[in-house]
Amino acid sequence: MRKRAAVLCTGLTVVALLVLGAGLGAYNGYLAMAWDRGVTTIDDSDLAAQLSVPTETETSAESSAVDILLIGTGEPRNEVGVAAASEIAADLVMLAHIPADRSGIQLVSIPDDASVSVPGGGHDTIEAAVSLGLPMAVRTVSNLLGTGIDHVVLVDLAMLDTVAALLGGIEVESTVAFESDGHNFTSGPNLLDSSSALAFFSGHGALPEGKLQRTHNRQEFIRAAGSQLVATGHLSEPLKMSAVITEISPYLSVDSGLDASTLVGLGSQLRAISEDDIDFITLPAAGDDATDDGRLRADRYDVEELKRSIAADSVGDYAAEATVRLR
Repeated sequence: MRKRAAVLCTGLTVVALLVLGAGLGAYNGYLAMAWDRGVTTIDDSDLAAQLSVPTETETSAESSAVDILLIGTGEPRNEVGVAAASEIAADLVMLAHIPADRSGIQLVSIPDDASVSVPGGGHDTIEAAVSLGLPMAVRTVSNLLGTGIDHVVLVDLAMLDTVAALLGGIEVESTVAFESDGHNFTSGPNLLDSSSALAFFSGHGALPEGKLQRTHNRQEFIRAAGSQLVATGHLSEPLKMSAVITEISPYLSVDSGLDASTLVGLGSQLRAISEDDIDFITLPAAGDDATDDGRLRADRYDVEELKRSIAADSVGDYAAEATVRLR
């Protein structure tokens, strides 16, 4: 059996995006109820006004591309569902691009210290832009990557420790040794448990290989967790899928359009893709250089190429050719 797109599932948000469309018949209804019951819906008119209205039909040939903004925060779970206009301490910003033909998924990581143009506010880091609320986050990422945003998912990153507990540990490879939140991680394989997964992912502390190392570690974490979700049957066995949704959905806040029925449709369209159809892309940077105030500078030429590929719905081709990807 081909591996499902587990990377996106664990891509900090839409575990249900695949499992709800996994072809389990009536059981889908139970999973859908569990999803809608667990997640927090962000009912914010300013946010809704910033989001695109995607066209999603049963046949992928008639569908449009879908772009989902994923924002991870270290704020406590009971604060994740606050109004979208509230300040948000972003610790992760990603765009999940799902092409119109549903042939794969491309995850674009935006380092939190990347310098971006903030609408009406000059230049600042993406972290600072997101701190102004989800409507501003949507506008900033939309301008940065030249695309409309269809959905937003806000994730309490404490979810990662829960995922590690569900899987009985996650083995993640790191290319460097580093310390984070009192945990020491080695160069090579690291077995992360429910007390160390978030520490590894957050990477709070000095990383010896520069500003992009934390982004690379996060991508490897998502890749490893996704693979283990598949290997352990958490995306194929009904009881395990139910446990995943029940445990993880309370950590998620989503826009009002990202309900169970939307996920069922997307999951059904994506059911044929494999793990090889998932691409990680990092916002192209000018080497590992920073501006005078410590912000990471984007490579204008490569960012324009990425924007053109998103507009042409050819991000998969860009990912295959780009040397800036951290694979």
